Amino acid sequence: MTLNDQPAQLGPDITPIEKDGSKNRMVKKGHMMYLKPSNWLYGAVWILRVMIIAFWGSVIYNIYTLNFILFDELWLFFSILWTLVYYFIGILFSLYSLILTAKYKAKEYFDNKNGVYKIYQPEEDTDLNNEISDISSLQLIGYQKYHTERYYSKNSGSTSAVVLTAIFQLIIITSKGERKLVANFVKRSNAIRQSRRLSKFINKPLLNYTDHLESNDEAESKIGKMISSRHILHSTFKTKMCKKDILEEIEAADFSAKSLSKNTYILQKKQHYDTNFYGKHLPAKIKLTLEEFQEGTSISLKSIFRYEFLVYLGITLLISYILDWDNPYIHVLFIFLGIGWYFYRMYEKTNMAAIVELLVEEKEKLPILNPEYLHKKDKV
Repeated sequence: MTLNDQPAQLGPDITPIEKDGSKNRMVKKGHMMYLKPSNWLYGAVWILRVMIIAFWGSVIYNIYTLNFILFDELWLFFSILWTLVYYFIGILFSLYSLILTAKYKAKEYFDNKNGVYKIYQPEEDTDLNNEISDISSLQLIGYQKYHTERYYSKNSGSTSAVVLTAIFQLIIITSKGERKLVANFVKRSNAIRQSRRLSKFINKPLLNYTDHLESNDEAESKIGKMISSRHILHSTFKTKMCKKDILEEIEAADFSAKSLSKNTYILQKKQHYDTNFYGKHLPAKIKLTLEEFQEGTSISLKSIFRYEFLVYLGITLLISYILDWDNPYIHVLFIFLGIGWYFYRMYEKTNMAAIVELLVEEKEKLPILNPEYLHKKDKV
């Protein structure tokens, strides 16, 4: 924590503010601190601008050459149809680019020299500056929220999935107790870094309400880092649980544990719970080694290499020798073999991560803003 950070006290309002806060990058220039869009969003806007310039360049060229119908190598009907689609999409993207430009063109800043700041607030006149001296403190909060993401599949059509997303918010608290949203973040590390930067710049305390919490994506990232990957997957860590509790947790999570020796087990997802293609034909097997000591248990997890892939590789090499190395179908066989191995490794890692998540001690989770979402969704 920086000198400006202060431990958060219970009691103050930490309710999330449902507003746009996509300008979450603090850029310091002299006595000014500007709020800018994130790098990827900034890059996306510029890529869109280049596409629009290319589109209107082609339109001007077609007007100059009096060639209004594109794709003239097709039948006339399809040439006219695809030309109209091309112009329609180009105009649509142009309008979208203008909306984005207008949205991010308005300057939001903190001016140390004149002691003023301006951030976007829909209910306020954005042309008015606010006094930095009126800021009591900065507040950093975090929460999670259920929402539905819709995607399209060639086979099943439109489908949806419920996703739990972590959001972190940097908020200004004024001397009158008013709360104003500065920015939204999806990663806590970036939220803390940018918040501290602004706190130091305007010399106001930062009340951090996220230090003792952990979001789901952070927990998944931590678990992923605990698993090393070479030709086999491997994870070693310690837990305060005893051996009996560990085996009970694994059994409750629908994994079978076959004993090889006193402290060594082979773990495998119970087949009727494993709907994955590999789970039915090449189920992942994980070797578990336990070593108890006074404070708890040392856990070692190792995936067991499936030698079937060596057989597949041998068959592919034999076919390539018989047919010819230059045969394009041979390249396709190798590509499919590589893709199959890649997805199997992902399946293995998913199983191992599920076991690690069961046994590793976790921090307290971020609060969920709409826990009733799933229940309401099921009733609809």
